[in-house]
Amino acid sequence: MTLAMRRSGCLILVLLAAAVADHATAKSLSLSRRSAASEQTLCNATVSGSEHHYVVSGRIRLLVFWTGRHDVGQARFDRAESPNGARRLALRVGTDPERAPRRINRWGYLDETTCAAETVVTGVMTESKEQSVEQARGAAERPKHTPLRAIRSRIVGTESITETTTIAPARALTYRDVDEVLLMKPSAATMVRLAVPADVESGFLHAVTSLLKESVAAYRDVQKPTAGLRRVYVYGGNVYDMALRRSRHVRGADGEEVESDFAVRNRATGTTTEFRISYTASGHNADIPRRIVFSPRSWLELELRLEEPVR
Repeated sequence: MTLAMRRSGCLILVLLAAAVADHATAKSLSLSRRSAASEQTLCNATVSGSEHHYVVSGRIRLLVFWTGRHDVGQARFDRAESPNGARRLALRVGTDPERAPRRINRWGYLDETTCAAETVVTGVMTESKEQSVEQARGAAERPKHTPLRAIRSRIVGTESITETTTIAPARALTYRDVDEVLLMKPSAATMVRLAVPADVESGFLHAVTSLLKESVAAYRDVQKPTAGLRRVYVYGGNVYDMALRRSRHVRGADGEEVESDFAVRNRATGTTTEFRISYTASGHNADIPRRIVFSPRSWLELELRLEEPVR
């Protein structure tokens, strides 16, 4: 599969591609202030957390056949919380140019940190506009520094304030360079204000995590996979409906797991994106994704698989 991850730009923020794609792009954005979790240790409280590592793989459809490649990138999911109620979820995922075909370099990062009544959401991803295998091949054969799309939101009470931009880096940056990108200081940005409905999750990662926790709790009560769970969340300048539509038992590497089908709908555009997550319903790592599968295009399927236990 010489093309399997050529289009892996869509893997970036694997579960977030649909949400990010809806945002308008400005010309610049100040990212000099890191997310709340970087500026302070979760509101200066004692923090407990975990770190999970994933291997990224991908497949493309050539006519009626699928072909793929394993281990073309890495992902990391962090979560932390403190006794005062502060919490942080962060996802970083990307291809490794040293391993990906034609040194493809696509990556993304999302951080959602809540302290007191305020949530700060910081996201960066490489731009990728190819709509077909042929376009992906052409983009891969044109060497360039891939532009980055950035977003920063503050959600307080019933309002979300979001800034968006595109950054043109002076050199090729990979998923390992997140800290450098977050310290970049472009000038102005476009700002979008959104009235936030009551009882919504402040971000995509918080919505997914909440649904997984509810699914695990329900499974323990009735000893069978659940369905029909829902959340509403705000991301940037849009409100989204997320549903855990159905679940089933699957055989995982460490025993039986639950696999659930998710769907996210943008209320403004009506666009729906689907993905599935496998996770255990018992033990220390219950509700931690062990396998994530996402098809951003009909000809492309991307997978994240848990590589090691919690640290």
